[in-house]
Amino acid sequence: MMYQHSLTSEQVRAITTGQMPFRRCPDCYGKGRNWWMYYTLKERPHDELDKIVSGQYAADFCLDDHPDIDWADFDESDCETCHGIGYLSNELHND
Repeated sequence: MMYQHSLTSEQVRAITTGQMPFRRCPDCYGKGRNWWMYYTLKERPHDELDKIVSGQYAADFCLDDHPDIDWADFDESDCETCHGIGYLSNELHND
């Protein structure tokens, strides 16, 4: 999904001069992407669960290391909090 941000010339000037404070996105840690893990547990094979995991967790995941997990799949997507940018402006984003 693609997002579009509308900025005024004053906001662009504040960004380029460092006057607008930015912070790293707390959900994707500045990467702009999230990894979703879809999985089922051996005790509940018909209930598909999901959670956000780190890219390193997704890369290193092995079913042999998780005896309670029956099946797992990973998907990478844009971060829903920062819309794939990786950073949030205190002025443009209200928590």
